[in-house]
Amino acid sequence: MLIQSQWINPEECDVKNIARLREFRLILSRWKTILAGNDPHSVREQLTQIAWDDAIYWSLNEGLGINERRTKPLPLPASLVELIHDRYFQSQVLLFRRLFERKATKPKDEVYSLCTVLEEMKKHSNLIVRETYVCYDGTPYEVENCKHDWRIESQCSHRHRVFDTLCQPFSGERNREDELNTSIIQLCEKEISDLLQRLKYYSNKYIAHASDMSNRKPAEIEPPLLSLGYLQDLHENAICLSQTIGKIADELVLAEVPTPIFDQFKGWEHFFDKEIKAELYEIWRNRVALIRGWTRMYWESDTLHLPASKESLT
Repeated sequence: MLIQSQWINPEECDVKNIARLREFRLILSRWKTILAGNDPHSVREQLTQIAWDDAIYWSLNEGLGINERRTKPLPLPASLVELIHDRYFQSQVLLFRRLFERKATKPKDEVYSLCTVLEEMKKHSNLIVRETYVCYDGTPYEVENCKHDWRIESQCSHRHRVFDTLCQPFSGERNREDELNTSIIQLCEKEISDLLQRLKYYSNKYIAHASDMSNRKPAEIEPPLLSLGYLQDLHENAICLSQTIGKIADELVLAEVPTPIFDQFKGWEHFFDKEIKAELYEIWRNRVALIRGWTRMYWESDTLHLPASKESLT
């Protein structure tokens, strides 16, 4: 895929509706910026921060577990450990809520979030047809017209296969006017709405605000308490959603733990000891592999994973 500055003029693209392509390229450029731009608030950067914090915390938490299972555990500072647990949950809840935040109604309040892109995709869904999707940057519509360039041929073939899943039900015959199946957007919106209910409740009532007792639900009907399992499900759902939305924008949203350019556990032997620290590297590798696996699974070109149920369409 060419970067935007290398896109050829719309008139040179292999499309029949040039006016539509012009509109599509303008909004597509914005979606790509929100999803995977270099801005620290892009969806990719938000997911990277979530993934990094996740891997650091899981390593620490597993290290605490290793210590507790010892015959003679190290006397770790309980108050500091408790603070780390509390702040991790609070920060993750706010990070996920920010990632799923609704599109603003006023331009001055605009945010970079998955919902912002979804809302705009729904509004401009008439622009997302096979012709504009495949050819927006100058890629030929027909694989046979790729002039024996294997990279362009692969890109053309890849986009067609992805759009086959986006225009479900796919009849088997490709047409330039094949449209995006907007039920995909609706499913993503419903999933985010469901995820936000619990996130908004705890962030509004307990984290961002000190709510009055009368504004809180009785303990017996409050949403289930937050847990590591819940945060892990949120993380996987966020990656699934970002890859599904990224496919519509032809943009891979890397959501993996960044490779450290330093020893991420430097100094941890003063908190634990060298023996536990040595085990943390394997814990880190396993956590990184898990998150990388989600990204790669949900980006599979011939399969569209519907986030609400993780059902897949091929």
